Amino acid sequence: MLAAGLMTAVKAFNMVLLLPWSIAALAAVPLLLRRPVATLAVMLLATGASMIPTSLLDAKYCGDWTGAKIENTPIGGGHEQLRLPVTAINLTLGNLVPPVFPVAGQWEAFVQRVLPEKFKTLLARNFEPGLAKFKLPELQVEETSGLGCGLTVLLLGLLVKKIRHRELVPGKLFTVATLVPLGAWAGVGVFMLRVGISGPARYLLPFYLLLATPIMAGPVAGKIFEARRWRVAAYAVFSVAGLLLVLSPQRPLWPATTILSAAGAEHSKTPLLNRTWKVYSVYGARGDSFAPVLMTLPPDASPLGLVTFDDPEAALWRPFGSRRILHITKDDAPEEVRGQGIKYALVSEAFLTHHPDMDPAGWLAHFHAEKMAEFKLQIHAGQEPEGWFLARFQ
Repeated sequence: MLAAGLMTAVKAFNMVLLLPWSIAALAAVPLLLRRPVATLAVMLLATGASMIPTSLLDAKYCGDWTGAKIENTPIGGGHEQLRLPVTAINLTLGNLVPPVFPVAGQWEAFVQRVLPEKFKTLLARNFEPGLAKFKLPELQVEETSGLGCGLTVLLLGLLVKKIRHRELVPGKLFTVATLVPLGAWAGVGVFMLRVGISGPARYLLPFYLLLATPIMAGPVAGKIFEARRWRVAAYAVFSVAGLLLVLSPQRPLWPATTILSAAGAEHSKTPLLNRTWKVYSVYGARGDSFAPVLMTLPPDASPLGLVTFDDPEAALWRPFGSRRILHITKDDAPEEVRGQGIKYALVSEAFLTHHPDMDPAGWLAHFHAEKMAEFKLQIHAGQEPEGWFLARFQ
C-alpha cells in the first residue's frame, strides 16, 4: 500500500498501474482483515504519501484535480480518433531512436516534407508540437528517454525468438503471473487512448518491466540469457548508458567547453560541431543565465516579480538569501502585486507572445508599469536568444 501510494505521488500517470497492483495484492486481503487497526494505520499513511493530498490542493487552488488547468497542459487533449495512433507512433520512435542522434534536424525536416499539409494542420491544431511533429532528440536525456534503443532491440529479438518457438501464449491465463502484466498492458491502452502529450516514452517508464515480463519469462528466454552473445550485447547497452552519463549536457563528466573551445567549435563551419558548442556552452552557463539582469537590478528589487514559465529561476537567487522571487500571472490585479511589496518585475517576452491575449505593451499597460531595461538572454540551446525586460511599477 505504501509503495502504491508513493508511486502515484511521484507521477500521477502511475495511478493506471494500480490495476496490476490490485491484482497482485488481491491475495493479501484476508491477511489485512486479521489486523484491522494496523491495516487502517497503513492505509492512512499510504493515503498521505499518495497523490491525494496534492490533488485536493490542486482542485482547490488550480481548478481541477490534476493541476494541469493552471499550466494549460493538454492532458487528455488531442484529436480523439488520432490520439491512439499518434501516441503509439511517438512511443515507438521514442524507444527506437539511437541514444546519440545527430540527424534530428534532418529527421524533423523529412517528417514535415512527407506529411500532407491538411494532416500537419490537424496535428498542430490538436497536439503539442513535440507530438505533432514526431520530434526526436539529438541526445537522450531524462526529459525524453524511454526504455532505450538497446534494450528495446534486445527485447524485440527475444520476442521474435519466442514467437518462432510458439512460446508467447501463456499456458494458463487466470494466474497472477499472467494477469499482472496484462493489467499493465491494459494501463498502457488507457494511457494512449486518454493522454495526448509529448514524451510518452518517458511517462511509461514505470510500465516497461511489467510489459516485458511475458517476453522475459519461459525456457526460451532462460536459454538466451545464458548465451555469450546476449551477455556481450547487454554489456554494450550498459556501456552506451555510461557514455550518455559522460556526455550529458546538463552535467558533463568531461571538459566539454575547454575541448570544444580549443577545437574552434564556436566559429566552426561544421554544423554538428557548432551545434555541440552551443549546447554545452549554454548549459554550462545556465547557472549564470541571468547575470546581465543581476548587474542591473536596483538594491530594493526584493521581492522581484517574475513572468515566465520554466526558465531557471534559481539563477536569480544569487547571492543566495538576498532576494525573494514572486511569480506574477495574468490574473493578478495590479493592486495585489503592489500589496506584496513588488516594485520591479522581470518579464519574458517569449512567454507573453505564446498567449494570444497578452503582449508586452498590453502587459505594461495592465500593470501600470514602464520598461527600465531590455535584455537578450541565451537560456535555451535550441532557440535563439530571447527578449526579456525589467519593468518598474509606477
